[in-house]
Amino acid sequence: MNTRLLVLMLSLSWALPAQSSPLELYGFSPRSIAMSGAQTATSNDYGAAFYNPGALAAQGRPTVGLNFLYSRPELSIDLERNSVDPDLAPLRPDVSSGFGIGFTMPLDELAPFPIALAIAAYAPKGHLARGEVFDPRIPQFLRYQNLGQKFVGLGALSIQPLSWLGIGIGTQVLANTGGQAEVGARLLDQGVEDRSVEMRFALKLAPILGAKIDLPGPFELGVVWRDALDLSFNMPSRLNLDSAISMDLDISGTVLFTPEIITAGFGYNQGPNSPTVA
Repeated sequence: MNTRLLVLMLSLSWALPAQSSPLELYGFSPRSIAMSGAQTATSNDYGAAFYNPGALAAQGRPTVGLNFLYSRPELSIDLERNSVDPDLAPLRPDVSSGFGIGFTMPLDELAPFPIALAIAAYAPKGHLARGEVFDPRIPQFLRYQNLGQKFVGLGALSIQPLSWLGIGIGTQVLANTGGQAEVGARLLDQGVEDRSVEMRFALKLAPILGAKIDLPGPFELGVVWRDALDLSFNMPSRLNLDSAISMDLDISGTVLFTPEIITAGFGYNQGPNSPTVA
């Protein structure tokens, strides 16, 4: 038992590769998924909290939405030579699913120009976050392995000071994981004497700034800046063997990373009952 525990703790000390947000991987609202994420200039529901907060005030009406996301990546890896070690066989991405919910609310009574608030969140089914550490020699699809298994919270506020201009600010919310663990093991009978684990979760915010501009005719322009955001864990641990040997382990890493992003998009929309091109 102690050998397996030691191998597990040492493996957790490996740094994980940087990856992107689950909302960027699959999309957020049903409309944004159907439009392949082309929402910077055309978002008109609670998804604007992520894609462009500047588009919220122009909606002029309350919206609410609930969606269920189910993803089953059909990906495989064919090797010219199979590994001798079966534990190094290629990994296929797991099925992932989760719920998205959000609402927008006009607050026009607070100012002489349109104001709107949006709150939204995505929660994977069964847990708020999942991370796995694999041997770097194992072939795998890094982008799809665990990205859909993380909770993301969103909030945004938007104003429309001019009839053709909307600006907004929002934030993404993730939770960093921290804590410490201590395990005492007996080598003679491979038993565990005592163990203690302490977990802490600290919220981490990343701002989002957006603007939506109505161009002449049915054209729209959107510009968004999204700050970098990472989800990390830090759990220094101690392994005591027969009260004679003590090992301190530095278990830390980054399980999700979204770099600083600036996006711009154009949209074509002649009205609520006409097709939208983005």
